[in-house]
Amino acid sequence: MSKPPPTPPARVTLRRELGRWDLTAIGVNQVIGGALFAQPSLYAASVGAWSPWLVAATGFASLLIALSFAEVSSRFDATGGPYLYMRAAFGRFAAFEMGWMLWFTRAASWAAVINVLATSLAFYAPVLGSGWTIEADATAADGSKLRHPNAGGPKLAAPLADPVNYFELSFNALAGRPYRLWMRGKADSNNWANDSVFVQFDGSVDSNGAPIWRIHSTTAADFNLEDCSGCGLAGWGWQDNGWGIGTLGPVVYFAADGPQTIRVQTREDGLAIDQIVLSSVTYLNSSPGPLKNDTTILTRTQ
Repeated sequence: MSKPPPTPPARVTLRRELGRWDLTAIGVNQVIGGALFAQPSLYAASVGAWSPWLVAATGFASLLIALSFAEVSSRFDATGGPYLYMRAAFGRFAAFEMGWMLWFTRAASWAAVINVLATSLAFYAPVLGSGWTIEADATAADGSKLRHPNAGGPKLAAPLADPVNYFELSFNALAGRPYRLWMRGKADSNNWANDSVFVQFDGSVDSNGAPIWRIHSTTAADFNLEDCSGCGLAGWGWQDNGWGIGTLGPVVYFAADGPQTIRVQTREDGLAIDQIVLSSVTYLNSSPGPLKNDTTILTRTQ
């Protein structure tokens, strides 16, 4: 007696539906773009305490757009999104243009998000050239410092266009504002021969808009931790790019709003740095802390 043929397995098909959480995730993905992460610090720098209200106003405007799409989508049973709405209202050619525009804007938005992600990670992960290392230090901000150990290397007379010993960090700044540079450093053995670096930026200008202290150039802001010849050093201390007791160095401006890069290149080895401040208001004319035996730990803003 022959056996009946085996029953074929049930065919597994893709469920063509979206649940509540699926739609929520898609909506969040559409709303949270690169600008949401990149712009708050610029808003805060521009309008100060009003920045939360500006963010709320932007969110309300986005809500109105979302509600408009919700109203339009409720009038169609077919799929197609903005392409379908445009075709119904203005015809196939306008819908065709809309479709291509959506593809281009989506690709650009992905690139923007990736760019913001990389820039944001750079705030916390410095680019290290040779010489500089991250070391644990209980007295440093976040318990760590950047240090170029003292190897008895010669002191550089001028910055290098393409140095070997350097580190880079990213930050946000606004164009047209004067910024004061402060760094908290500590020289190995409190020795004046271990206390200086050169500082450069990728978009720095002077008050007239002329490029200064640019990365890949041979100009830079000079940083000497010791306040004057013979002033001495003691532990951590704050210093700007000036030289002499009570002397502030020149301020720096930036050519455009948005992400900037600071490069610190070795002038003398044996220096450790744990905090860098670029201030256009709070510390424009005063130091965050003393020159010697400082214990000031500022709240990270970027």
